Amino acid sequence: YGWMHFKPALAALLSSRFEQASAGFRLALKHEPADWRARAFLAEAYVCLKRPEQAFAEMDLALREAPDSEAGQVVAWRGAMDLWLGRYEAALARLEEACRLKAQCAYGWKGAALLLLGKPEEALAQLDLTLSLYPLDFESWLWRGETKRDPRTVGDIQVTVVEVHGKFTGSGMPGTPPGPAKAGYALIGAI
Repeated sequence: YGWMHFKPALAALLSSRFEQASAGFRLALKHEPADWRARAFLAEAYVCLKRPEQAFAEMDLALREAPDSEAGQVVAWRGAMDLWLGRYEAALARLEEACRLKAQCAYGWKGAALLLLGKPEEALAQLDLTLSLYPLDFESWLWRGETKRDPRTVGDIQVTVVEVHGKFTGSGMPGTPPGPAKAGYALIGAI
């Protein structure tokens, strides 16, 4: 019955109850076969608990357990952990590998790593590529907005607001009014 612990553990993780989350994911991993996602979320809880070495060991196991078709996602997730921990060079290397493996979530994080490494023009190009492939990747819109705010980047935040408004007009996002208010929602929620 380990599988029954996955969703409560995820809820605990999302509400910053990291000890409870890690205990729940450990119980979820008792289910056979183990779900690599439970292991990756356990690793995320360990990062939040300031136990990165435990997190990295779990991610190594997740990579071994994941099907080949999901390997890129695991590598990207591990790269994101490096990003969270300020290990930008390591993050970029892993995220480049994950991009080669066609992991959708890696493209935007690679842009974030480039920005954090002080390469805003490369970051902007990467994020533009990401958003051409995945126009509803909200996190990439966020990093693109941060890149546009960087004084080393050509452009300004107003351009990004207009672009976001264009992407989300008529999108049917719940609770968003039409017109400029929708653009503001997109700016707050996606940039």
